[in-house]
Amino acid sequence: MFSPFVFCMKRWVIISLTFLWMTNLFAQELKLYTMEGCGNCAYAKKQLKEEQIPYLELPVSDKKNETSMLALLQTKGCNANEFTMPVILLNNQLVHPFMQTDTGSVQITLDDALQYIIRKCGTSVETDKYKKEYYLVCGEFNSMSRVNHFIKVLEMDGYPYAGYYEENGIYYVYALCLSDWEETKRQYEAIKKQYRGTHIVSF
Repeated sequence: MFSPFVFCMKRWVIISLTFLWMTNLFAQELKLYTMEGCGNCAYAKKQLKEEQIPYLELPVSDKKNETSMLALLQTKGCNANEFTMPVILLNNQLVHPFMQTDTGSVQITLDDALQYIIRKCGTSVETDKYKKEYYLVCGEFNSMSRVNHFIKVLEMDGYPYAGYYEENGIYYVYALCLSDWEETKRQYEAIKKQYRGTHIVSF
């Protein structure tokens, strides 16, 4: 015959194990394939950390991660030669650079992908701050080799969060991505003296 203490302990253990099982069942597995010096990658990680959403980072500087990412993109039906970093998966569902749906894959912005992740991970934080981002675009190219070269130039000139986005086959390289309009204007005045053709793009 069990004592009341033993009975209570057994009950507590059962409740605890049930809680852990339920937590694991509904846990969201978020993976980010990232690239060193990628402005989009830094931006995505910053937003997820602010929302306290845990994720597993897989830097493609590790050849194993790069190989698995390219294989993944191929199996999801994406062009593994031209895509926008970071590559994000939520519960093995491709979220960025393409959203995997029941009818196929559609291209979405990084901000839309982040909003989707926030909703799925159950945060109650307002997402208005994702509605407006300002990119200081310094160059437009049609090949990844020129994009990578220009990003390196920007990094050497003091813009470590330089990155790019793609639209209709054109790659737009930006020095900074900001959310404050006044700061954007201030930075723009400085950057446009350095790079001819610099302009502001907002999303």
